[in-house]
Amino acid sequence: MTYQKIEAARGIQWPFREQDEGLKGTARLYSDGLFPTASGKANLLPISFYNNNEQPCDEYPFWLNSGRVVEHFHTRTRTGKIGNCNKFSPTAYMEMNPDAAKELGVEHQSYVRLTSRRGDAVVMVQLTHRVPRNMVFIPFHYHDCVNRLTLGLLDPYSRQPAFKQCSTRIEPIDQDEAARINVERRDF
Repeated sequence: MTYQKIEAARGIQWPFREQDEGLKGTARLYSDGLFPTASGKANLLPISFYNNNEQPCDEYPFWLNSGRVVEHFHTRTRTGKIGNCNKFSPTAYMEMNPDAAKELGVEHQSYVRLTSRRGDAVVMVQLTHRVPRNMVFIPFHYHDCVNRLTLGLLDPYSRQPAFKQCSTRIEPIDQDEAARINVERRDF
């Protein structure tokens, strides 16, 4: 791909190979059923499931699930400085089920301390039915938040870190102190 080809085609579908006809690229890899192996077939390697994740328990009863939001990219080193991106997600927050919040006396848009076996993070609560009662979700884009909580284990096959989930508990925090911590942790 070159910038000239991208501009001439008004965008090129990836993957694009030099031998492709025209400038649109290939719609999807392996849609023709051919794979770059000696047999032309896919090599599937079965592996045993290895659960290196914590399970919720009495002390840490919530699954913490982390992921992306559309407004930000990775740790916000670029998007965190763009006003429009920060307008929608300016601070570390946690999505929580309203039924679980009611049981714990947690209110919408209040701060809580989320604690795991490794550390803690102060987050603002957003009540939503997008998460089940025993789970909370935090975007991983806030550099001093999710990484304080999650596991540092590696998958034995892919060597991928287990940053996605862990078990946590929700603790009350003084709202003025939480607001101070929140402002302090917004700096890059």
